[in-house]
Amino acid sequence: MSIQTKSTVRRHISPFIRLDRVAKPTVFSWPSTSPLSEVYIVGDWDGWKRRFPLVRLTETGEVLSQYHYYCVLNLPNGKYNFKFIVDEKWTVKDSLPMERDSVGNINNVAFVSL
Repeated sequence: MSIQTKSTVRRHISPFIRLDRVAKPTVFSWPSTSPLSEVYIVGDWDGWKRRFPLVRLTETGEVLSQYHYYCVLNLPNGKYNFKFIVDEKWTVKDSLPMERDSVGNINNVAFVSL
């Protein structure tokens, strides 16, 4: 899984999910070796209120035979805690930065700067 700004992916995922007027398109992705029923991302950018769906696309907009799921969030500058929900299981990605929140939950962390 990676977090990156990539215009080729961004072009194929619409509409953008706008959380702020001054924001940076940030790509979140979740790889899998098999098809998944649902993949979402949730985070403290909106108080953990909304599940944003990840979709299965390649950089050219074609459906992958290997399963990679993507979501673009337009995020303002800041540090964000987030988790993925994969087939109804809340999880983090070990390859990304993590930290424990004030109540002891372990979350992934994204740093966004314009």
